[in-house]
Amino acid sequence: MLASRTPKLRKKRELEKAIGRLSGTKLNKVVDLICYYMPELGSKEEIEIDLDVLDNKTLSKMYSLVMADRSSKVQNNDKAKHYQA
Repeated sequence: MLASRTPKLRKKRELEKAIGRLSGTKLNKVVDLICYYMPELGSKEEIEIDLDVLDNKTLSKMYSLVMADRSSKVQNNDKAKHYQA
């Protein structure tokens, strides 16, 4: 049971860190996603992102959204480093 929960915890930690580094536009997309999938959590004006209360579908969608942005930034950084060399 613990082994099956470890990847979820790891993903939540990654997500927490990545959300803290999001731009305003991307953060708005995360809030839109939460409001769409879990409207009972609050309005767009005031929402607390508590990963422990989000359902698996919402967490998965959010992870994909946030990490897609992160991986494209890493790829762009790698390309920039390549051209600088």
